[in-house]
This record gives sequence, structure tokens and C-alpha cells, in this order.
Amino acid sequence: MNTLKKNTENKKEHKYPRMTKHYIERYFTRILNSGGPKTINKYVKKTIYQDMDSRMLDREKKTLELFSKTSNAIVPIGRYHNIVVSKNSLITVY
Repeated sequence: MNTLKKNTENKKEHKYPRMTKHYIERYFTRILNSGGPKTINKYVKKTIYQDMDSRMLDREKKTLELFSKTSNAIVPIGRYHNIVVSKNSLITVY
């Protein structure tokens, strides 16, 4: 019985930069094709992080991690969309 593995799986943190309100709204409208949420809470952010994790390739994740601290960068997500990143914040998606 390996309890250490179970504890580390539960405490897994995301490696993505923080999200702005504008990014959350655009992510829902442009990628998820639904209306934006009325309130933004941890559940909404967790949903977006999980969706990003499933859509992005490993090299896209590494590129996002590499360029997240720059002043401005455009990183691809999935096949058809791009993310604008600035100073460790996700700004918008198109």
C-alpha cells in the first residue's frame, strides 16, 4: 500500500499561469462554445485548467511554461486556437 503516491496525486498543482477574467470569458465563448459563467470561482478555473490540460500537447505545455514570464507571447493550444500570455497571466484566447 503506497499512501505517498495517493497524497501526491491529490495535491497535484497546475503549471499554468494565472487567468484573467477576460481570458475566462473568451475561453468559454471561443473554445468551449458556450456562454460565460455568471460567477468566477475555483471550480470554473479548475474546469478550464483541466480542459487545457486535455487539449494541449506536451510540447505546447512546455512552451507555455517557458514563455509565461515574458512580456508578450502567443502560444498555440490545440489545433486551431492561440493563447496570449503576458507576465505570467493568461490574457486572451483566439
